[in-house]
Amino acid sequence: MEKSKRMKLYLWVSLLLPLLLFGKSGGKENGLKELDKIVKYPEEYIQRKEQRIAEGKLKRQQAQTDEQRMEADAYLANEYKIYTADSALYYAREQLQLAEKSGKREIIEKSRMLLAEVRIITGMYWESLDLLANIDQRELSEEMLESYYHLYQTLYGAMRDYAIGEELQQEYEQKVALYQDSLLSLASRKSDGRVMIKANQWVHQGEYRKALNLLLPYYETLNPDSREMGYTAYAVANVYRQMGEQEKEKEYLIISALSDLKCGVKEYISLRELAALLYEEGDIARAYAYMKRAMEDAAFCNARLRTIEVSQVLPIINEAYRLQRERQQRQMFIYLLCISVLALFLILLALYLRRQMKKLALAKKEVGKANEQLKLLNGELQLLNVRLSDSNTRLQLTNKSLAEVNYIKEAYIGRFLDLCSTYIGKLDTYRRSLNKKAMNGQTEELFRDLKSTQFVEEELEEFYTNFDTAFLQLFPDFVKEFNALLAEGEEIILKPGELLNTELRIFALIRLGITDSNKIAQFLRYSLKTIYNYRTKMRNKARGAREDFEQEVMRIGTF
Repeated sequence: MEKSKRMKLYLWVSLLLPLLLFGKSGGKENGLKELDKIVKYPEEYIQRKEQRIAEGKLKRQQAQTDEQRMEADAYLANEYKIYTADSALYYAREQLQLAEKSGKREIIEKSRMLLAEVRIITGMYWESLDLLANIDQRELSEEMLESYYHLYQTLYGAMRDYAIGEELQQEYEQKVALYQDSLLSLASRKSDGRVMIKANQWVHQGEYRKALNLLLPYYETLNPDSREMGYTAYAVANVYRQMGEQEKEKEYLIISALSDLKCGVKEYISLRELAALLYEEGDIARAYAYMKRAMEDAAFCNARLRTIEVSQVLPIINEAYRLQRERQQRQMFIYLLCISVLALFLILLALYLRRQMKKLALAKKEVGKANEQLKLLNGELQLLNVRLSDSNTRLQLTNKSLAEVNYIKEAYIGRFLDLCSTYIGKLDTYRRSLNKKAMNGQTEELFRDLKSTQFVEEELEEFYTNFDTAFLQLFPDFVKEFNALLAEGEEIILKPGELLNTELRIFALIRLGITDSNKIAQFLRYSLKTIYNYRTKMRNKARGAREDFEQEVMRIGTF
């Protein structure tokens, strides 16, 4: 009985934990906003992918043996197979040629399976069948046999999805089930592989809750940045789709699509299906942007099946998007027409008022002559008031400056005294440590400590952290106000955990009244030229006049 209660508790935690985690990240809307950004600006993640490929190509160039070349070819084929299918085919064929040259049976079969996998992605089903048919499964290890069955399951699954006629689809479905059973028998001791296969079987049998009971606990064990996160989230979304829970399906499709794009994947399903779902909800603009990105990626990857899938839906969304734009343009025309009518009315009203003002001006002319002497006296009085106001303003500015300087001095004197006390204690501890090593005859360790700059670097880092903390306590909105002085797109973005970086620290010192580049260079331990270059660089990024930039910085945080 107690065990049953624990199982129920575990089940509820497994079901609710993904929702809690997704809620902490901002919910579906925040996920969509992040996805919007990556769809529009995918360059960062593409560069990461290209960097991994470049590293693989470099290893290929530097390879000295056929074994090293085959390893590099396998790496490149795996990197390319969900990125650029043609390149994946090239490296998979290269590896197979080298494997056949080696004459080693196991390596040849592995190479054939890799080439078959790439061909499945590109839609070359019959070519994949021919290649797999030449593999003698009796010679395969258990691990290779599992990969072999998985390829057949994937191949027949794809052929089932695009088969014409129910009879042919059922034939392929039977073969998929056959290879799933074979995979389950091999994966009995490997829970990860078993989860996906068994969950897929539960889905086909209509046992959706049982499928979720397998998938959700497994999903929670995955690294959020891993490729497995993407297709596992898609599997969960597929279960929710079968259950008719559209919001849950949408939630996990967002997670899957984010994972795909962050991993540099070009051959995917989630973003396309998410676009179709958003189209059904009426979010036409976002659906169009996602489907357009899916089409561009499928074309780039040369994934023929994905291109066909997208091309079946994209025209419908494109037409809806076009109609929406036309409707918006018509609304804009109506608004402009209303504004034009209103503008005409205002012009007529202005002409009428001008006419009335002329009449009023004639009446005021007589009164004005009588008031000239009064105006002269008022002018003199105003001049005196202006002078008095200027004096008051200068006095207020002086008082504010003095108050600010006193506030800064008090804060920094307290911080300085605390730091001095701390540093004296640390130096005394360091001195005792060195003295102890000297007395114990540990000369090597003593010389190593004396030569090491670690102590200085650590204290310098702590000093800068103290400076940053104290400065931001005085000017908590400094970073925001400083970025407001820069041109659009030139704002400084701090790394996670950073309070200030070098550029901000230079101008923090300037805000405190330290404008001498020599003093700034000594404080930050940079060369004078480096400080000059940083100051010039920031002035060039100023939103306003360059020559006024540092004066504007001096006014940040004023009362």
